[in-house]
Amino acid sequence: EAHERQRQYPQALTEVQRALDLVPGLARARVVRATALQQSGRHREAESELEAVLQQDPHNALARLQLGYGQLSSNDPRAVATLEQLMTASGISRSSLGASKVYLGIALDAQAERSYDPRGEASRRAEMMVKEGLASHRNLQQVWREIESGPASQPLEAVQRLRGICDLDLTSWQAKQLLRLLARATGRADLAQGITNGSAGGASGAATPNPRGGSGAASREASVQP
Repeated sequence: EAHERQRQYPQALTEVQRALDLVPGLARARVVRATALQQSGRHREAESELEAVLQQDPHNALARLQLGYGQLSSNDPRAVATLEQLMTASGISRSSLGASKVYLGIALDAQAERSYDPRGEASRRAEMMVKEGLASHRNLQQVWREIESGPASQPLEAVQRLRGICDLDLTSWQAKQLLRLLARATGRADLAQGITNGSAGGASGAATPNPRGGSGAASREASVQP
């Protein structure tokens, strides 16, 4: 798991396989393995791994969160239904619930764009979800405060700051969507001026959040513990 957190995915896969050789049904190790597969571009394998975990334990919030994130990053419309199930999940940490609401907000916003209904129910729910996610996710709160107090003329810098939140691990497209959503939800539309409406389809080409075009782990925002 330490290798996965440091984005050393080949090492993470090797280490987690050793753990699974000893305890084949270890759910936590399987989720870590799925995350490393996902980040290595092996999305179908990752999804199969996570679905297998959920088949054994439908209440595994961590597996469902990772599955929803993978579907979101692949521009899969199923992300909304997957993430919706986490809204009433028990035993999920405050930070993970915050992340799930942020992802659900982005997924709902993409749904609104696909249906050409930018001010419909999905869009309104998207704003509500990211606002609730902001209230639950300490790292996002910290970065958003810094964005709000900074100059409104630097939306691209704001996007990079959102991408730097290590326990959200947003793609560029997701960070842009989140910036627009937070700006609308908090009445700070000025902060997102100049950000183009990139289509959700652009996410599928960047479905793997790493590598990030030279903005790797060393350039991330320092985050507080969730």
